[in-house]
Amino acid sequence: RLLGDSVDGTVKKRILLVEDEAVIALAERHTLEGYGYEVTTMATGEEALAFFTQGGEVDLILMDIDLGRGMDGTQTAQAILELRDLPVVFLSSHTEPAVVAKTEGIPSYGYVVKSSVGTVLDASVKMAFKLFEAKSLLAASERKQGALISNISDVIAIVGPDAQVKYVSPNVQRLFGRSPSELVGREAWLTLAPGDMDRVQGIFYELLGREGATVDVEFDYLPRDGKPRPVELLATSLVHDPVIGGVLINFHEISERKEAEARLRDSEYCLSRAEKAAKIGNWRIDLKTKDISGSEGARLVYGLGAKRLDLAQVQALVLPEYRAQGDEALRALIEEGRPYDLEAKVRRPSDGAIIDVHSMAEIDRAEGVIYGVIQDVTDRRQVESGLKQSE
Repeated sequence: RLLGDSVDGTVKKRILLVEDEAVIALAERHTLEGYGYEVTTMATGEEALAFFTQGGEVDLILMDIDLGRGMDGTQTAQAILELRDLPVVFLSSHTEPAVVAKTEGIPSYGYVVKSSVGTVLDASVKMAFKLFEAKSLLAASERKQGALISNISDVIAIVGPDAQVKYVSPNVQRLFGRSPSELVGREAWLTLAPGDMDRVQGIFYELLGREGATVDVEFDYLPRDGKPRPVELLATSLVHDPVIGGVLINFHEISERKEAEARLRDSEYCLSRAEKAAKIGNWRIDLKTKDISGSEGARLVYGLGAKRLDLAQVQALVLPEYRAQGDEALRALIEEGRPYDLEAKVRRPSDGAIIDVHSMAEIDRAEGVIYGVIQDVTDRRQVESGLKQSE
């Protein structure tokens, strides 16, 4: 049998008993061993501290408060706890408030009077182990939660009804250069760009009166370097929640998204100008809904104002003599996947003018969408007609 193993094969819990009175130490050791613990005894605080500085290992310390000359039990426990995280249970033959008070500033897991029977001592040790295990699990959970929060891209914060920051996650330092200590206890408006102040304050105070409601707001955040950064913030009013007691907030920077949106707007503007100049437009048909969505250029060619158009409405613009070829081209495109390229005349409802159009389309079966372009070629047809007449 291995040293430290019990008869049934389970590992014995190791206890360091620090007791200066030899008779009491022997009796307590005998009692504890009777309950299945492995016990090491020492008579002085200095000896116990040396045990740990030299690499000694135990699972729990039973510490007498009064150890005679030298370090007392509370001094010894404090010194050991600076080296190791262990459960400490104090022993004493005194129950006076002054004696008990000596242990209050030290993390401990119980106080046992020496005259207690063995069952009380065993129960106190078992409870200390349970409390220490629970504390260790909680600490591990908090470390895991802290690591997760520190590495996510969203900052989490709680702002009280008085607009004071009650909590902010540590990743605010990494993401925005501000430490939680400089934000907690101060008004949330500290990090608002002046131009957004009135708007965001109004949203905040309105939200306070709507328990459980959530709002999404964008504004410019002032990081440590003073250069405003656009952020998106989600805020939920939990004023009456006993844990939150305010507005729960999470926010993240959206600079890249804003830059992409700006590039997209520029691209769409350039495309729109080019389409107008060429009298051309693009459109798409959703085969499930039969709705047509068209660019501004396409709507100008068709003479329609709505961005989303009805297929039947667009087909009705085609003059009757051209509808059969258009219907057949659309059928072949949908059923056979054959792209079409055709010309027709349509009556533009915006001004009643009859114009020549050139239309091309192809289908994406995976998406169930038809993509096409439409161009007003009236001017070209008039030029071609004039040339033929001159010939």
